[in-house]
Amino acid sequence: LMATAFFHDPREAKDEEVEEEKEEGMSLGVPAIRVIDYSTNPAHAYRYTRWTDIQAHDVSGAQLKAPRVRQAPSHHRTRPPPGCGPKAVGGAGAIHTPRLESRALAQQRDQTEKWEQAENVNLSYQNLEDPFQHRNFVRILKRLSACGTLALVQNYISDLSWLTLPSCTHLSLGNNLLTSFKNLPRTPVLQHLDLSANGIDTLAGAAVLRVTELVLTGNPVTFIEDYRARVFDAVPTLLLLDGHPRFDSDVTVLREERSCSLM
Repeated sequence: LMATAFFHDPREAKDEEVEEEKEEGMSLGVPAIRVIDYSTNPAHAYRYTRWTDIQAHDVSGAQLKAPRVRQAPSHHRTRPPPGCGPKAVGGAGAIHTPRLESRALAQQRDQTEKWEQAENVNLSYQNLEDPFQHRNFVRILKRLSACGTLALVQNYISDLSWLTLPSCTHLSLGNNLLTSFKNLPRTPVLQHLDLSANGIDTLAGAAVLRVTELVLTGNPVTFIEDYRARVFDAVPTLLLLDGHPRFDSDVTVLREERSCSLM
């Protein structure tokens, strides 16, 4: 199942497998390939249907393990197949205009997804190339009010300062395009933050963090002098940095440096 994507019957994938059979008289015994006409599969008509458009299921967004934000090709964006689309209110033919139908679809989508109830969400590797995907991605993020664990790995994200995640305690933002702690979302209860493989080159803004575990491996900031000591100094609540606990040297380095500067 996919977040705002298309419903695929697993039987369709099986029917789409290429069958090989040897032709008689082939000199090298190279098998000929016969392609199956998968359009005869009953699920073929639903290959570009969003799972939220399907009425006969009770799956919510909170149950998805790795949803995908996708959109059908433009030439396939047609009316939903039978059994999909908004449920008509007031009997058959209650929805008459595209605007009303679109509004009904959006309402049905929101009621089906139930992102407000999701506690663990993985929206990594989305390849947000289409503007629709980006808008839909933002729409989903804004609804994650109860999410405690959120993974947004490798999504080419450069700024999340517009976002608030009130319940998030574990946030994974590795392999993105973040360049500053000031680009992070507001996370009042965050404890574990993974920022590995980004472009952060300064500790400016790190003081607002109240995390106990922080991962910064693969960022330019790790090459500054006395890196570990400066990070622990900027984030007093920190217990683990890049998988290693606070060492005595992480505290004494800056302490000795400051005492020398006062002499």
